[in-house]
Amino acid sequence: MKNYVRMPGNHTLMPIVVEIIQNSGGSLSYSQVVYMVMFKFDLPQKLIKKAFKEVSFSGTYLRKIGALRNDTKKGVWSLTSDYINLSFEETKKITYEKYNKLLNRK
Repeated sequence: MKNYVRMPGNHTLMPIVVEIIQNSGGSLSYSQVVYMVMFKFDLPQKLIKKAFKEVSFSGTYLRKIGALRNDTKKGVWSLTSDYINLSFEETKKITYEKYNKLLNRK
């Protein structure tokens, strides 16, 4: 039997990315976020390209919903003041609600 490891999608990753950045003081480089996501999910190195892609999509949506700042240096992800002190459950609820509203879902 093959061991199949699946990369979480951007919808699942959004609150996790926020939590990772919160735990690191509110700001991290894009590549640091990717490697921390890989570590958190214990993903194999062969999924690195997929991880970069999914985390990138998560970042795009986090910017659109107002969780990540748009005015930082290229490659640096910083949380907005609204998200810096939220609990994981609050972050998860808010990001899912705003993401679904953004995509016109109920």
